[in-house]
Amino acid sequence: MKIASVVLAAGQGVRMKTRLPKVLHPVVGKPMVLYVLDTVRALDCEPTILVIGHGADQVRATLSNLAIPNLQFVEQREQRGTGHAVLQARAVLQGKTDTVLVCYADMPLVRAETLQQLAQRHAVTGATITMLTLIAERQNPAFGTWLMFIYACGLGMPLVVLGTFTGLLAALPRAGAWMNTVKKVFGIAFIILGLGEYARASGDKRALELAVETWELQRKHAWDHQHGGIRWVLNRDWSPADSTKRVDAMMHTMEGLSALLAATGDRRYLDFLTEFADTIMTRTYDARNGCTHEWFTPEWVEVMERTKGLINYGHIAEAGWFISVVAAYSGNTEQLRFGRQLLGYVLQRGWDQVNGGIYCYGKPEGGPTDTSRSWWMQAEMLGALSFAYRLTGDVLYYDWLRTQAEFVYTKQRDARVGEWNAMLNGDTSVKDGKKGSPWKAAYHVAQGLFHAYQNISLFEQRGVTIPGNPDARWEEFAL
Repeated sequence: MKIASVVLAAGQGVRMKTRLPKVLHPVVGKPMVLYVLDTVRALDCEPTILVIGHGADQVRATLSNLAIPNLQFVEQREQRGTGHAVLQARAVLQGKTDTVLVCYADMPLVRAETLQQLAQRHAVTGATITMLTLIAERQNPAFGTWLMFIYACGLGMPLVVLGTFTGLLAALPRAGAWMNTVKKVFGIAFIILGLGEYARASGDKRALELAVETWELQRKHAWDHQHGGIRWVLNRDWSPADSTKRVDAMMHTMEGLSALLAATGDRRYLDFLTEFADTIMTRTYDARNGCTHEWFTPEWVEVMERTKGLINYGHIAEAGWFISVVAAYSGNTEQLRFGRQLLGYVLQRGWDQVNGGIYCYGKPEGGPTDTSRSWWMQAEMLGALSFAYRLTGDVLYYDWLRTQAEFVYTKQRDARVGEWNAMLNGDTSVKDGKKGSPWKAAYHVAQGLFHAYQNISLFEQRGVTIPGNPDARWEEFAL
């Protein structure tokens, strides 16, 4: 079997933060691309085509001086993705080889033995394309013994192809073996959000298609079509693993739907957003005390053994904010009143009148039972207060926002590193100094700061936002 190799070396490597082309960065004393070229040469590949692009002259000059046998250069003058890069070698290889081995130039740890086994497998099966994947044994044989990683949509994000199943699992370490085989709906919602926003920013149609497909699976399997609301945890085959319902899962799903509406302009996603807002209003709301509750059975009875009857001030503020945003865009006056009422509840019951910031938990009919401060709740208040100010022009909201921002800047933020402390004690002293955990990422911080900036900027430019304005653009509302 005659094998030619195509080594892809055209990318810029922006994450390197240097002017040196990525493939020329030294690894243990020599450019990383040389490891790959040495590997394919061990397979007697002839010829080896190096596709160059960014820094083409420098790469060509460096490697030409080394007199590497059977090495030819082709240039991808416009970087248009992996498939386009491979096509640049077609004119050189057409009719001259039986098999083409395609490798990345920035993978110096791939061994010749591995590629040799790949080539042999390709020859034995007679497949059109053979792809090198990762084999990971797992404890539960019922789920099979293989898993594949793909780099989807240019995101550099490992997604799991589940054989006969679809979707994404909850947790995966870098080594690759599955930590569990459940799907958590709020995690899937963040995948929809990330893909949708990436597609809107980049124009990548594949990312958008995957976001839409993921939402359709979520809607089909996670939504309770009898009682409404979205289930908390699903099994690998999409059957319910925990059919209870949490208000935060519904709100995170709203963020994913918001990204799809912004990326597509399809009004169906506004209908879904309105449906989620209505579900929170009608199913989680405690009319006697004026707040939402956290966790429910499939039939919408509060799961007291999990909530202890307490309410979460951060989620109430977040619900008020999200519902206000959807209502301001659609013009739904009932939802607008509801959203403002929820924010008012938090300011009355969960706001620290002395230091600013909101507490963590409290009793629905009374005050706080846990006066510690969580970073994400403070970020939610930035978004909620700034949107309330944008919507009303009420200087009281502006004063609360300014107090909240000062609290975050002087108390929650670690001035030395810039990141926010995860938790503060009731007296606003730092609780443990942790900046990160499996549940803490930059998402809430960036979201709160961005929306506060955008809401204030739009108010300064145009004044009060008029609900239901037919000329409004969802991109200026998106959660």
